[in-house]
Amino acid sequence: MTPEQLFSALQSDSPPLVLVANQRLVKTLSERYARFRRAQGDSVWDTPALTTFEHWLAEQGRQMVYRGVFDVAALPDIVLDDDEAVRLWQDIIDQAERDQPLLSTADLAKQAHEAHGLLLEYQDQQAVAPVSEEFQHFLRWQSAMLDALKQRQWCTSAQWQTMLLQALRQQRLPTHLVLAGFDQLRPWLRQVLEQIEQQGGRVDTLQENTATATLARVSATDAADEHRVIAAWAKSTLQQQPSAKLAIVATDLAARKTALIRALREALEPEHLLQFDDRPSSLINISLGAALADYPIVADALRLLSALSQETIITRQWSALMLSPYIGFASEADQRAAFDAWWREQGLSELRRASFLRLLASDAPTPCRCPQTAEHWQQAFEQCQSLRHKRLPMRDWAEPLKQLLQLFLWPGSRPLASVEYQCREAFFKALQNLQLARWPEHPVGFSTAVQELRKRVQTQVFQAQQPGTAKIHVMGLLEAAGVEADAIWLLDARDDRLPAPLRPNPLLPFAWQQRVQAPRASHQREQFFVEQTLQRLSHAARAVIASCPQHEGDAELRMSPYLQHWPEQPAENLFLVVTKAIEAAALETLSDEPVPAVDLQLLPRKDSSLLSAQALNPQLAFVQFRLHGRRVENLAEQLLPNERGQLVHIALSLLWQSLQSSSELHTLADAEWQRRIAAVCHQALEQRARFRQQDWPSHWQRLEHQALCALVQEWIALEKQRNNGFRLVANETPVSVKLSELELQLRVDRIDQLDDGRLCIIDYKTGRSWRPPDWLDERPTDVQLMLYALAREEPIAALVAARVRAKECRFIGLQDDSGLPAIRRDPLLDEYDFADLRTHWQQTLSALAEEFLQGEARNIAYDEKASAAHPLAPFLRLHATVDDEGEDE
Repeated sequence: MTPEQLFSALQSDSPPLVLVANQRLVKTLSERYARFRRAQGDSVWDTPALTTFEHWLAEQGRQMVYRGVFDVAALPDIVLDDDEAVRLWQDIIDQAERDQPLLSTADLAKQAHEAHGLLLEYQDQQAVAPVSEEFQHFLRWQSAMLDALKQRQWCTSAQWQTMLLQALRQQRLPTHLVLAGFDQLRPWLRQVLEQIEQQGGRVDTLQENTATATLARVSATDAADEHRVIAAWAKSTLQQQPSAKLAIVATDLAARKTALIRALREALEPEHLLQFDDRPSSLINISLGAALADYPIVADALRLLSALSQETIITRQWSALMLSPYIGFASEADQRAAFDAWWREQGLSELRRASFLRLLASDAPTPCRCPQTAEHWQQAFEQCQSLRHKRLPMRDWAEPLKQLLQLFLWPGSRPLASVEYQCREAFFKALQNLQLARWPEHPVGFSTAVQELRKRVQTQVFQAQQPGTAKIHVMGLLEAAGVEADAIWLLDARDDRLPAPLRPNPLLPFAWQQRVQAPRASHQREQFFVEQTLQRLSHAARAVIASCPQHEGDAELRMSPYLQHWPEQPAENLFLVVTKAIEAAALETLSDEPVPAVDLQLLPRKDSSLLSAQALNPQLAFVQFRLHGRRVENLAEQLLPNERGQLVHIALSLLWQSLQSSSELHTLADAEWQRRIAAVCHQALEQRARFRQQDWPSHWQRLEHQALCALVQEWIALEKQRNNGFRLVANETPVSVKLSELELQLRVDRIDQLDDGRLCIIDYKTGRSWRPPDWLDERPTDVQLMLYALAREEPIAALVAARVRAKECRFIGLQDDSGLPAIRRDPLLDEYDFADLRTHWQQTLSALAEEFLQGEARNIAYDEKASAAHPLAPFLRLHATVDDEGEDE
């Protein structure tokens, strides 16, 4: 039956039942059916009967129970889930082998549970023979297990399915059934199909797409290289075809999932590297979830419950809880973090609960208070204390544990993200399911109840719902039955994965498992599965690519023999953009020759920071000015310090444009000063807004304007204290200085000329970290004022920085009877005048310029502390340099 015939039949008055191999194919067929109905102009339709065999059988069981098909006396009280059944198997085995303790009864219990299910499913097959020693042990355990189940009126899920199938033999089954996506039919499904045919019904199989894909295979150096190749292929394909739908099928998704997703997100969503939350990818859908206990919101809940089982506060446990966003009030998160820092500083390893709460609620000696947290936790600790002495059946612990978490304000007071909300609901459901727990059978204490809860959520696989915008679907081989894509990549297609190695159940005779074609017990079955999977993939997309790493550690790997006939393609032909992703790791030959001399035409800019970098570390100047290296700044939603510095420069420049000399400093009335300052500050904000090409919010602009006006007024008050008259000769004026063959382009903030002709050179500084440099240093790193002095020929009265900072306004630097207020004459000027200093600066700065021009780029940190703090310090790898110097050769 074709998909179109199936969709037409689903519209009829008696639609067929469609049994689908997996949930992914259920979703795929539902989406295709929806498109089919919309194409016909329909907007509303009945949900089609698309389901898996397991879900259909469970629903038939519920209906037969409601209709009274079963004898009530024969019905079990409880159908154990797999985890509970394994726990009972483990107790049975421990009891049976108490004289000969086994190493791992937990694993053996899982194998016994699986063997029990296989025997029930294949019960109509030939007798199990020959009888092995392991099988004899299993039969003894199984007999004890069946007695324990009968005594309690319980049953396993396999027993319940067997009862359902027996009851279905007396029922009327659907007259038309369609199978979709099945490679092999298990015995229970074959029983249903045979009964439908015996009742005169019809069984059809949904045909796959008959189009054949373009096939290719590629090789990668190792798993990491394979992930990089796939990520580059996905990025390139989506760049060229944004509407494309891609699928990545992994032969062992559990082993590859983390590294593969990291490579994909690094290539497609690099911003994710800076996000520390659990938001799912908008481009990538993953079919394999993780343990519910591994999600941070659930992990913190379990961590809290485990910590509460202790009599005292163990700081090692509670440190993470104090920093958790899921515990306590969000408004007190900073205080809790400060409290955590405090008790780390105090070296506290353990506290009594009363002391802990008292410290949280008081001012001393801790540097913070968390009154709301302390109040709620007081009640929570009292509740916990009463619970710690109780012993209850496991099913009665669900509500107390939930209430205790809520008293500790889990999962926090802030709004939850989508994934966090889904995790919280899943965890609440796990707590609710404790009310149905029949294991352990005896009453347990608080600590044991928490351990049981942890075991349950550790084995519960959870996958959050992801956005419907995914372009890349990552899945395992079993889910590939439902894949539909424009291109498919088969990952890790090596010969020991396709076909997979046999993994027969060790408790059942191997010969019997092969005879009945039990899962993972027959080479023929595994080979058939590979052939069917590859055939289905080749019809599911327009292009299918298979890859295999060449090495895993020291082991050499080979491509699966089922793919050897696929044409091998170089990676470049797969629309790869990032060619480095496919290059094999090889030894590089590095040239240690001197760096070529500078081509002045290629320098991006020539200012004072070039000499500063050269003096600090020649390699810094090489990276910054010749390799054009720069640090990528974080985005900011508020004004940064350098942005405020720009505002100060602009405002003062505009103000002095209107003043031009000191004569108006003392003649303007206060009201006129306030008007002018308000006007220039407003103009400065407008200029910066235009430069940023965005408007600031009105409340931001209002606050920044008030702060800027106050600062400018404070600075003008200091300027009014100057004794000597002056006029403005430079105001944000470009100047140039030539050192050797290097001509630097500078912009001087301000130069005043005194009445006696001498100059006051002023550089505005809005931070508090600037200190006067060593004016006689042979490798000065703060050269800005020195260069300004070299840019003019007139005599100098002052060479200063103007610290324009609230409540810290002052002049700092060198001055000689300049009339500047609150600045002393430097003793240096007793030995050298400004002419001597100019000569020294001309020589030392010319030497640095010549050094840079000649290509001196050695990694020599003349000031290690300053080099390490430089924005481009990662290029220097100073830690590696220090380590190498300390090694013995």
